[in-house]
Amino acid sequence: MLFSGWLRGRAQRLIGRFLLATVAWSVAGCSVLVDSGRQQCATDGDCQKRGGVFAKALCANSVCIPECATDGDCQKRGGVFAKMLCANSVCITDPKWGCVGSVVWPMVPPIASQEKVTVKLTLSDLLSGDLLAGATARVCGKLDPKCDNPIQSDLRSDNDGVLTVTLNKYFDGYFEIKYSPPGAFYVDTMYFFNPPVDADRVIPFIPLVPAAALEVFGEQLKMKPLPDRGTVIGLGYDCQGNGAEGVQYSSDEGDDFTTAFYMVAGSPRLDATKTDKSGQGGVANVPVGARLISGRRADTNELIGTVSVQSRASQITYTSILPTPLSSQE
Repeated sequence: MLFSGWLRGRAQRLIGRFLLATVAWSVAGCSVLVDSGRQQCATDGDCQKRGGVFAKALCANSVCIPECATDGDCQKRGGVFAKMLCANSVCITDPKWGCVGSVVWPMVPPIASQEKVTVKLTLSDLLSGDLLAGATARVCGKLDPKCDNPIQSDLRSDNDGVLTVTLNKYFDGYFEIKYSPPGAFYVDTMYFFNPPVDADRVIPFIPLVPAAALEVFGEQLKMKPLPDRGTVIGLGYDCQGNGAEGVQYSSDEGDDFTTAFYMVAGSPRLDATKTDKSGQGGVANVPVGARLISGRRADTNELIGTVSVQSRASQITYTSILPTPLSSQE
């Protein structure tokens, strides 16, 4: 079935809060490899004293970045300049997408780290915004799709709706979250971390969805929700950690019922073809199982990142989609 946020103005504001604040992460710096044949430098002056196209050049990562008139003047040089833009007559790294292809995350040790990190998630009702005390959760490894061997069990959110969990540093996996108060039913939810948790992390808003909201969401999107499918909801980030505008989402497996959707001015739209500046969107009616969710630039079709998640029947999966190391995209 489909995630049914955005049912009315209140819900639209709440899902916006979630997608803008759900993951605290930092984009790894873009490391530029320097060709031995490139002009080397230690300071801007080392470049500029050469004159000519270098008269206004800057020294970045030991490379002289030359003068330019158009983006093409930079990109035609190839190599480290292939993705650069021309700004104020100087070639600069594209701040939005320049890190794609050179992102580096901390190396995860081959055995579980004994260092500990703390993760706090705040659980709320999507429609009312009420904090949800007493929701239960299990911590599951990414390679344990059914959570047959949970890392931690019987966790509960406190009176402020906060679920506090201590994990080994570099934890890579997901939380299973259930909430079944008397007389109500909420959709079971999974939250996949992306990137792995390498430091204390606070996720200030995870919306749990009342079951009664599901069909309404399907009606809004004018597509039939399938009870044997799941929905993946995510937010795209660019290299600066901002909402990624102009990104298309897809799943590695689907059929005519599997459809990407995007938020446009706070409302879900099937006729939208890419994210707006919020980066909000997802894939509906995702077949059950391990799925690779990808984000690509709509203008160039360049792959910016992928994340491996689980899709379960009638459940919601949350994650983030951001520039990832090349090794994680293979």
